[in-house]
Amino acid sequence: MFTRTPLLPPTQLALAKRALYRFPRAAQEITCRSGSLWITQDNDPRDIILAPGDSFTTDGRHQVIAYALDPATLSVSAASVMPAPRRQVHRGGRASGLALE
Repeated sequence: MFTRTPLLPPTQLALAKRALYRFPRAAQEITCRSGSLWITQDNDPRDIILAPGDSFTTDGRHQVIAYALDPATLSVSAASVMPAPRRQVHRGGRASGLALE
């Protein structure tokens, strides 16, 4: 069973053992406060296991799910993410270098 809750940073959540939580698509920092969590992110082959005090920052582009390996408490806050570099286009339509906005 998935739970969808709008998040207002920082937010604390308690998950029972084997509970799943689906995060909204936004760059977030997930910190395990107690228990242990398995974090999976679409298109990411890694298995992220968080123990108390461990954190993981999502990229904001992919679906993220947390699974409680044990009863767990976690906190979620908005992550500060640098914008992706954008190509600078001149009138001739040619790209020349990268620009950060």
